Amino acid sequence: MIKVLLVDDEFLVCSFLKNIIIWEDYGYSIVGQASNGAQALEKISQLNPELIFLDVSMPELDGIELIHIIHNRYPAIKVIMLSSYSDYNYVRETMKMGAVDYLLKHQLNSNDLIQLLTGLGFETNENVNTAVMDSQELSGYNFNVLRDSRTRSFFEKGRPEVPEPLKYLRNPMMTVAKIKIYIADITNNGSLEQQERFIQGVLSTCIQICNQEYQTKVIYQGELKLIFLFSALAGENVQEQELRVQRCMNIVHDAILKYHNIYLHWKQGRRCQAPEQLPQEYSYVLELFEKDINTEKFVQSFQLSIEQERQIILSVLSKNKPGIHEVLTEIFMPMTMTKVHSTGLALLAGDILTLAVKLYKENHVHFCERSNYEILNSDIEKTLLYFDELFITLINHIDNSANYSKTITTIIDYVDKHYKGDISLNDIGRHCSMNPSYLSTIFKKETGVSFVQYINRIRVYNAGKRMLMEGITPTQVFEHAGFNNYNNFFTIFKSITGMTPTQFIKQATVDWIAEFNPLKK
Repeated sequence: MIKVLLVDDEFLVCSFLKNIIIWEDYGYSIVGQASNGAQALEKISQLNPELIFLDVSMPELDGIELIHIIHNRYPAIKVIMLSSYSDYNYVRETMKMGAVDYLLKHQLNSNDLIQLLTGLGFETNENVNTAVMDSQELSGYNFNVLRDSRTRSFFEKGRPEVPEPLKYLRNPMMTVAKIKIYIADITNNGSLEQQERFIQGVLSTCIQICNQEYQTKVIYQGELKLIFLFSALAGENVQEQELRVQRCMNIVHDAILKYHNIYLHWKQGRRCQAPEQLPQEYSYVLELFEKDINTEKFVQSFQLSIEQERQIILSVLSKNKPGIHEVLTEIFMPMTMTKVHSTGLALLAGDILTLAVKLYKENHVHFCERSNYEILNSDIEKTLLYFDELFITLINHIDNSANYSKTITTIIDYVDKHYKGDISLNDIGRHCSMNPSYLSTIFKKETGVSFVQYINRIRVYNAGKRMLMEGITPTQVFEHAGFNNYNNFFTIFKSITGMTPTQFIKQATVDWIAEFNPLKK
């Protein structure tokens, strides 16, 4: 088989690639992955891959620099570039240096990948598997993801013998999660192979996150139901363990939504003194789900209707910012009139967030990775403000894409992702494979603001959003917005908004988020 190496600093992108197809069916085997260029060179030396999927933008040694080295040292290796940008100018330079093709992350699907693989010209022997996955990739995978009938029976039937992988859990704490699919109900419409690939992808994402936690097991119980078992750390009390489990499950929830477009509804159990207590605790957690079922009629009244979804989509497509606010207010208003069941708010937030992710992907706009799970499950007003800002940001991006060339749109997207760090015209020039001076000229010509002015305005915009929506103080927010020091932040913020940061907090309203446009003075 042809040995494949994945190189991307987002391990969930690698997880998606691993599970989008059954690679062995097409004569390929993934032998490892790396998160930056330096690690990739080590893996190349150790594993001798014949094909590399390479992300362009990475820390330490990025894809453009790495492909130079690969081309010189390992000319026989074929390289496929991974990019988040559709501007051909961006990948043109890598194609010149020997990349045989490129894939867009936000448009990647199994058919395109299969077509690419079959057209690479490798002579594959599907009956012989000569590739060996490196020990780092295999470490703990089969041991930490359990799907065997004995383990499932232990929980469902309370068999007395604890399965071997669970015997060494210390004071385990359980979480049970149910998968709720909105976009495509694969369990009804997909083949058995598609269903299995879907489950494997979800499990792979879960375990790659949970592997960062000490002694964590994931069990697939069937019927789109998962069990997470978190072993206590040495000296960790119950409260500390609960917070750690919640934090990990929040990350799992957000990753599953982002990379698999599905919503995960989970319930957390209590700390067990020994693994033998796990079946009893499993029954207890399922009872928590049953209580939600008993309030299903109440919960359904707070789920997104087809008409409300249509109104949101129409408002986004027509770039109607007041319309978005009006629809969201109408959706959340009933919740302010009565005591809200937490599940009702969580399900409604999940519906709207799933729709937002879908619209972002359809319009090729980068979706913010910052976790907002706690906001979406606690405070109605903050939840409303969050979604208001989320859709307004999408409208702004769609508006910018319609008015500007692909090169300018690429620059805007790049700044939007990297404004927190140091950005220079030279960085943009390398990113777009174009002369920095020329980029500066056309950016000012098309947008009416200089490149430096735009960076300052996007940083002020994001600082203002966080102060208004999250209550972050000026002295806390300036570093998160990309400013080197507070004095610089204070001066630029006042020159752009006409107010000092303190005055802004007292006088500005959330309407400022919709009204302020970083590309318009």
